[in-house]
Amino acid sequence: MPEAGATYYLPQDVPHGQVREIWYNSKVTGTWRHALVYTPPGYDAQIKERYPVLYLQHGGGEDESGWTRQGRANFILDNLIAARKAKPMLVVMANGYARRAGQTVPDLRGKGFGSPR
Repeated sequence: MPEAGATYYLPQDVPHGQVREIWYNSKVTGTWRHALVYTPPGYDAQIKERYPVLYLQHGGGEDESGWTRQGRANFILDNLIAARKAKPMLVVMANGYARRAGQTVPDLRGKGFGSPR
């Protein structure tokens, strides 16, 4: 439960950035990979400006969408940027599970942390 009066994660009447869906070819996995990229308000109008980049990695059992769907990272950034508490930045949220083409997910059911295979 959020602290009383906390509104930093709610949509506010401030300029909003965009969350863009991209696909890229990974030389490491040999597959097409999916990512979400937050671009700050006014990004497309500032084509010559360079932005810092923050890479967010999800935890186990999650995927790249958790940062915006549950975490509301895009609204938090919009509000922080509007309040001048954060610099405009790009945020890359990629799927952290990097398997090679054709590689299957190991079945770890019933095996606790640190258990031998």
